Amino acid sequence: MINVDSILDLTKRVFKESGALDRRLDVVSYFEYLQLHKTFLQPTSIKIDVDQFLTEIKTYSNYFEKWGKDFDLPRYGLALVNQTGVLHTPDRANGSLMEWNKNNPDQPLLEVDFTKPTPVLNIPSLTPLSVFEGQWYRSNIFKLEKGALFYPHVDTMIPSPWLRLWATTDPSNTVVRVWDEETKSMKAVDGIEAGRVYLLDSSLVHDAHSSDTVYQLFLCVSPCSYDTVKRLLWN
Repeated sequence: MINVDSILDLTKRVFKESGALDRRLDVVSYFEYLQLHKTFLQPTSIKIDVDQFLTEIKTYSNYFEKWGKDFDLPRYGLALVNQTGVLHTPDRANGSLMEWNKNNPDQPLLEVDFTKPTPVLNIPSLTPLSVFEGQWYRSNIFKLEKGALFYPHVDTMIPSPWLRLWATTDPSNTVVRVWDEETKSMKAVDGIEAGRVYLLDSSLVHDAHSSDTVYQLFLCVSPCSYDTVKRLLWN
């Protein structure tokens, strides 16, 4: 049984202890956030060439590192945007900041602390993402192997200091679920398109798992990207 209130309360506590509430961060207001996020996943006009991406990402295979040191799961991360703009391992950009902030309360980190694009963001297949130049926060490529999963969680609080975007290379091996208040259960999202970039409402409790190896883009952009995201949404 999923305890949604417990998930939200834990996130609020860690978010507060991270110092986010004391930093006077730019935010997407409550009203603006709700105006933008009509559903959990909303398609944008951005689409990545999956075949090209799968060929190009092989160059960086050695830079993927375990995502979530506290969990024995076959999931890995590669930084698109980190703190230095240089690829290296280990990299604090590749892992749960919730986990980091719980274990390192004296060195809290937020998505906004990662603003330097790495060379991976320049591969040709990711050129469509250049519309967000100068608006990036911590972003990653996930490599999820068979059996990898993310437990039910949220990634932001509203008003939100960032916006999330997401894509997968293979929807047939990707299950994404969101909490449905009406049925009081997790509901799978249908109709996901390979390579399509979606606006993700990460303030809602959601989870994911993979049935085979798949890559996902997990993107984060600053509040100043609001108009860009709005323009790119398919209505």
